[in-house]
Amino acid sequence: MKVPSMGSSATGSGRRECPYCHVPLVRIQSKQPTTKDHWFLTCPCNIKGDHTTYGFICFELQIEGLEARERRWQTGKETLADCYAELKEELQELKQTMDSVVADLWKLKVQPAEPKPELDTKKCHIVLDCSVVSLIFVGFVGVLIGAFVVAVMWK
Repeated sequence: MKVPSMGSSATGSGRRECPYCHVPLVRIQSKQPTTKDHWFLTCPCNIKGDHTTYGFICFELQIEGLEARERRWQTGKETLADCYAELKEELQELKQTMDSVVADLWKLKVQPAEPKPELDTKKCHIVLDCSVVSLIFVGFVGVLIGAFVVAVMWK
């Protein structure tokens, strides 16, 4: 036996159909004391008291809620599909970037290393600017004054 969906489905014309036999549903108004004046949807093939027919009957607002939930679900699925497509494109871009980086690294690895130039120690000259010499002199004088002050204080 085929298991039906939770609610009825709408046909192309917008009418709801029975989940069991796919016949358009009929709208009825309840005459029972507990549900008086409430509207229900039922299958026209449903015969009260006949156990061979499907007993599909559902509160109309309940079906509308199920259909609204299904519409939200479809909208969510479409949004997720768009997001999935964007992420897939980003992944392809990242793969291409990684491939180019790996190729560049491989070229650097295979490329012979350039020899480092040797320093000629005979041609090395130390050049001191007057500002550097004056700072060294002031620092040396400061250390001498500090040492003299400490020596006087320890006496």
